Amino acid sequence: DVKRELIGRFHALGHTHDLLSQTGWSEAPLRDVVMAEMAPHATGGGANVTVDGPPVMLKPQAALLFSLVVHELSTNAAKYGALSVADGRISVAWTIVGDRPTRLDFNWVEQGGPHIDHLPRRGFGSELIERGIRFELQGEATLEAVDGCLHCRIIVPADPEHLAFRSPQDRPGMEEAASC
Repeated sequence: DVKRELIGRFHALGHTHDLLSQTGWSEAPLRDVVMAEMAPHATGGGANVTVDGPPVMLKPQAALLFSLVVHELSTNAAKYGALSVADGRISVAWTIVGDRPTRLDFNWVEQGGPHIDHLPRRGFGSELIERGIRFELQGEATLEAVDGCLHCRIIVPADPEHLAFRSPQDRPGMEEAASC
């Protein structure tokens, strides 16, 4: 249903607006953006979803785009992929690679879901992911079926306008902020 999909995308943006509001709209941790979008799909205490990666802070434009990307991936996984079956799992992991230029290497890997030999027709979600990453963050996104499971790899070059490789506690002016 188109209406439900649109409302879901607005909710994804709303979660990220909340995260950005906590920092005066300066940046949001990638981990928090991913966790906010994965929370509705995590079952069994989160046993079906793993999230791992070093501290990365996303500027507002990148945070909003990543929230939509993870929303699209998680929604499709819940409808058709690994999260549509009891034994399905999702692994979301990222690393920082290279030194000139440094890049964020973000990977979404589904396991245990219905077997896929190839991706279905190109829809709004895949276009949003691939074109959004390319045009908004000057990166690249690849969606493919690997060993019968969906894999999405996103590579984004380090650019202070989009992201920083540091923890939230390392933000300038935040040394005395209380943690919850």
